[in-house]
Amino acid sequence: MKTFCVHALCWFRNRIWDLRRAIRGDPFEREREPFFCGLSLLDLATAEQILSSHSYVLNEVLQYEDRDQVLSGHFYYDFKNGVPERQKHIRIFPAASYNLLEIRSHDEFSWVAHPIWHLLGKGVVNDCAFVSSFFPFLSNLRSGAISRAGE
Repeated sequence: MKTFCVHALCWFRNRIWDLRRAIRGDPFEREREPFFCGLSLLDLATAEQILSSHSYVLNEVLQYEDRDQVLSGHFYYDFKNGVPERQKHIRIFPAASYNLLEIRSHDEFSWVAHPIWHLLGKGVVNDCAFVSSFFPFLSNLRSGAISRAGE
């Protein structure tokens, strides 16, 4: 029963976020993670292995899900008294051409320690420099050079 309640609460929260985005807009108003890191030739299974090896928890129901997203992950860090102050998110989307993966990432306040700031999107920053330290990207392609699935 507890699991059902958590899933129902997260579904409801995601619908509220959708409504908030539709009404006033926010950094994610384009329905997709705004911080484009790069394109990768990796297959999805290899991407999952890389993220897991770097302590990312994958596809957790508590995360907001962007349109067309095929994989997401997060991990908490900067713990104070056992509570994470910040968290890193990565989202992976299919790029329609060339069987590439489109990688996007951000760093933000943890919803555990700072639920209001997290909900309002305060302190959200580009995390691509961190992700590029362990994720292989194609350096000669830009976001607009490859069409995205569903567009």
